[in-house]
Amino acid sequence: MEDILKDYKKMEEDIRNSKVQFDSFVHNLYVANCHERSEHGLPLFGSVEEYYNQNKLFIKNKYFKEGKVNG
Repeated sequence: MEDILKDYKKMEEDIRNSKVQFDSFVHNLYVANCHERSEHGLPLFGSVEEYYNQNKLFIKNKYFKEGKVNG
């Protein structure tokens, strides 16, 4: 039972770390997108959430392509 608890706690920690890593990745893409759009006179997304919702597929593909996820 103790091993199961250790495995569960490790899994929780891995999930938290993965979420933090993904959130940071998305934020960095958002900032880069803001710079690029402002250079070209395009309107900026109002928030990271708006950027993510409009670009989910691109973001997820880029995240996995860049090897941010083990597996």
